[in-house]
Amino acid sequence: MDTAKKTTYFKECCLAYKQTPTDEGVVAKFYTLLGQVKLYVVLEYGVCQLRQTEAGSVLCAYTEEPKLDPNVSGLAVVRLGIERLIQEVLEMHAQSLAIDPGEVDLEISKEQLEQLKQLLVQARNFKLKKLPPEKTLTLENSLRRVIKQDDRIRAAWVVGILLATETEYKYVTIIEYASSGVSGDEQIEFAKSLAEATMTVVGDEEVLFGSTDEVVGAKVKEKFVPFYIKR
Repeated sequence: MDTAKKTTYFKECCLAYKQTPTDEGVVAKFYTLLGQVKLYVVLEYGVCQLRQTEAGSVLCAYTEEPKLDPNVSGLAVVRLGIERLIQEVLEMHAQSLAIDPGEVDLEISKEQLEQLKQLLVQARNFKLKKLPPEKTLTLENSLRRVIKQDDRIRAAWVVGILLATETEYKYVTIIEYASSGVSGDEQIEFAKSLAEATMTVVGDEEVLFGSTDEVVGAKVKEKFVPFYIKR
C-alpha cells in the first residue's frame, strides 16, 4: 500500500475509532496503525508547538504536511512516531494529542497515551509459531470458503501468536490485500465476516485478525507459508 493510501486508511481508522470507541475490533485496528504511522508536527524554534485550549495545552499532529505561515519566523515541520509524540506530550505537560484538528479532529488524552505507551512496549514482544495441521486444517477450510469469494485477497495465513501479556498461543489470521488498497472500514468488516465463519470451528478459542500492512502481519508474511494464494 503506497503512502497516500496508507494515510487515507489511517484517517478512516481514526474516524471509525472516534465514532465507535467501544468496538474492540475498531480499537485494536486503530491502536495498531497508530503504532506504525509517523505524523507531522510543527516546531517553533526547535520545540513542538502547542495549542492552548480551555482544558489545557494540546499537541497537534497531522497526517499530511501542514502549510506554515511564511510571515512567522522560527517554524519548521518534522515527522514523529507515536512513541516520540507520547514523550513530547508527557514532557511538555500537555493534556492531549490532537490528530488532524479541524478535519479528523481526534483527541487522545494524556492518560490514554500513558496506557498506549505500555501497550506499545508489550506489542513488540510477541512470538510466532507454525501450528500443527490438526489444529489449523478445519479453521483454514472455513476461512478459505469466505476468502476465495473476494478477489481483493491475495493471500492468507493462520499461525500461532503468543502476546507479551498472555501465557498461551492464540490463532492469528493474516490477510494480504490487493495492492490497489482496501479501505479501513472494509478491512474491519471483512475481519468480522471471517470471525463469524470461524465461530463454530474454534469454539471458545480466540482468533485474532490482521493484515500484512501491520507489524505482526509483515513478520508472518516473511516467515511462514500461506494456506491460501489467489490463483
